[in-house]
Amino acid sequence: MTDSLDIAGLIRRGDAIAWTGASAEPTRLLEMLNSALDTLTAVELVTNLSLAETIEAKKVAARGIRVRALGGAGTNRRFADVGALDIMPAHYSMLPDMVVDGYLKIDVVLVQVAADGQGFRQSPTVDYVTDAIARARVVIAQVNDQAPVIEGDTAI
Repeated sequence: MTDSLDIAGLIRRGDAIAWTGASAEPTRLLEMLNSALDTLTAVELVTNLSLAETIEAKKVAARGIRVRALGGAGTNRRFADVGALDIMPAHYSMLPDMVVDGYLKIDVVLVQVAADGQGFRQSPTVDYVTDAIARARVVIAQVNDQAPVIEGDTAI
């Protein structure tokens, strides 16, 4: 992946930006997003379970950005601490249907992928972001040569 990616140039005012969570967080892309937050307006961040603290909560709050998540688990608590967390009243298993039905609209997806020799596959987590990839205006992938190839309906 190139460090010259202008991530801010791919994001529009009002976009909802989601990324794969837990062990699949695309940390380099999140670093780029965090740097771009100073120039973005009226965006929303959507995550399920974050384990990293790459996105700075104080920066999010200072920009008036809202974070929509399933709760304050993992490192999501940092967004609640600065008053920027909106908790989705849903079970984790409902997220794919919420994306498909348009209730959870996601415009930009940041995803970690693994190369399988013929293309790329979402890895190592397959969740609601899989459904968002097909509906998002922009999908930005971070290739991780250490990530396992997940078989099944994971091709990007």
